[in-house]
Amino acid sequence: MSQGESIVKASEINTRGYGHRELWNAEAERYSRAPTARFEDDGFLRILAASGVLSPEVRLLDLGCGPGIYSVAMAARVHDVVGFDVSEEMIERAQQRALAENCPNCRFSVVDWSKADIETSGLQSSFDVAVARLTPAIDSLQNLEKLIGCATQRVFVENFIDRKHRWMKLAFDIAGAGATWNDARMFDAVDYLLKTGRRPYLHYRDAQWGEAQRPWQQVADFCLRRLALRIRLTDELCQEIRGAFEKRSTDGTLDTRESLTLVTIEIPIENRVLGKESERW
Repeated sequence: MSQGESIVKASEINTRGYGHRELWNAEAERYSRAPTARFEDDGFLRILAASGVLSPEVRLLDLGCGPGIYSVAMAARVHDVVGFDVSEEMIERAQQRALAENCPNCRFSVVDWSKADIETSGLQSSFDVAVARLTPAIDSLQNLEKLIGCATQRVFVENFIDRKHRWMKLAFDIAGAGATWNDARMFDAVDYLLKTGRRPYLHYRDAQWGEAQRPWQQVADFCLRRLALRIRLTDELCQEIRGAFEKRSTDGTLDTRESLTLVTIEIPIENRVLGKESERW
């Protein structure tokens, strides 16, 4: 593929339909390059370790496991880890990582969480701990409730707020697609948990993602894939966005570094009261 060739073509997206499965299949190879997370320097893993819930007897569910970066790390401290992801490409890479790092206690399956029935599939109360980190699988209170229903001890849900991704904002502004991120979803989750009798703990930490120099074509396609989840793209719109990115590039690259705040909701399972809300966030 040449440096200027687009990975994302509006005609292909709109013809075949586009959703999170297609998005994360396209991103799987890039995400799989990241090393396995380490308890020594990873904020999310340190929260899990400090909670005291990880032990050699624990069964753990990793929802939205991606290429197994966290599944494999957690497997060293628990009995077994089961990872679910909507992307078969991500699952394939998670399996490869577990094999390469000698983690026979990791198992992975392709699961669309929005369609999962935890009762008929035998997932109800089948895990001691369940985690969902930076995954669109938890995009409604109903899907959060299903995750809680899988665990008997503790649930951890992590996502970002106050994310400042200048290039995503530029693409969404050009398309007139509205706000790029829904910061309120994490606060809505906390409000819901309190109203349904839970007493969640909140953890915050600042973070910076991105690269100082990334080819503008990759940045444009990264943003176009996410924009395709929101609106129907046209070839003309793709060209306009790509042109704007190229114009702002320096020596063919863009600075993609961004600041954000990561919020982790830690949910003890005791005194659970099942809720009925299922609205989208």
